[in-house]
Amino acid sequence: MKQNKTPDAGYLANLAHNFRKSWGQNFLRYCEDAGKLVDKIDLTDNMAVLEIGVGGGALTAALLKRNVTVYAYEIDKTLETFLNLRFAESLAQGRLHLSFTDALAADWTQLFARFEKVAVVSNLPYSLTRELINKIYRELGEKIGILALMLQKEAINRLLCPPPGRTNYQAKLYGLQAVITQMLFRSAERYKISRQAFFPVPHVDNEFLIMTTEKGGEEKSDIYFPRQNSIRDQKLWLYFIDFLQTAFQNRRKQIRNCFSTLPNEQLSAILLKAGLPLTVRAEELTPQELWQIACELFEAKNG
Repeated sequence: MKQNKTPDAGYLANLAHNFRKSWGQNFLRYCEDAGKLVDKIDLTDNMAVLEIGVGGGALTAALLKRNVTVYAYEIDKTLETFLNLRFAESLAQGRLHLSFTDALAADWTQLFARFEKVAVVSNLPYSLTRELINKIYRELGEKIGILALMLQKEAINRLLCPPPGRTNYQAKLYGLQAVITQMLFRSAERYKISRQAFFPVPHVDNEFLIMTTEKGGEEKSDIYFPRQNSIRDQKLWLYFIDFLQTAFQNRRKQIRNCFSTLPNEQLSAILLKAGLPLTVRAEELTPQELWQIACELFEAKNG
C-alpha cells in the first residue's frame, strides 16, 4: 500500500506564490522527503549550518529537528512574513538566523570565523550554482566539514570530475571546482531525487550530493591528497583560488602564458623545478601540481 506523504507547510501556503525562474525557486513539497535528506547527513551536535535559499522552509524545518544552529538566506522578501511566523520559536531561541538578503553579498569568512567546521546544506538555484559554490569554496575553504547540495547532474559531474590520468577524466568538466573538491573532501555520495518532489516541477531530475572531509560513504581516494602547506593560511588560499580562476579561464593556453602580470621566465623555472613540460596547460595538471605551482608563486611574491 502506497504511503501518503505529508505536504510541507511552506508548499501549501505558497501554491499561489509568484515563483521566480531567475532565482531558481522550486520548493520541496513533502516533509518526509526533506527529513530523509537531512537524515543522510552526519551533522554533529552544536554544528553551524549554512543554508542558501530557504524557499518554503521544508529543509530548514528538517534541519532544526537536529541539535544545530542554522544560518539561512532567502532573497525573496515576499516570503519574509511567512517564514518569520513559521520559525518564530527557533528565531527567538537563536537556533535560526534568517537573513532576507542576497547570499552572494554576504561575508561568510566573518560570519563563521569562530567556528571550527561548517556544514553547508542547501537547495541551490540552478542559474547561480557556479557562483555560489565558488563563493562557498573561496570564503569557507577548509572550514567546510560537510557540503550537502541539491544540484542538477551536470553541476555534480563538474564538482566530481577526476583529475588528469584518472578514469572518467573530462577536460571540459575539469576546472576550479573539481580541483577544490579534490583538495577538500574525502568521500562523496549522491542520491537521485524525482522532479515530482518539487513545486513547481522542474524540467529535470536533481540529485542530492553529500561530501565530507572524513572517511565514510563512498570512499574516493582520487578526491583527496595530503598537503605540505596548510590552506588555513587565508592569504594563500585566496591566492590559490585567483590562480585557478585565471589558469582555467585561459585553459587552452600554456599555463606559463596565462598570467600577464608574471614574468614568463619565473613560471618556466617553477615548471621545470616540478618536472613539468613548459607547454603544459592547466587542464593537464593534477590538483597537487596546481597547488605546488601556486605555492611557489605565492612564496616568491611574499618572501
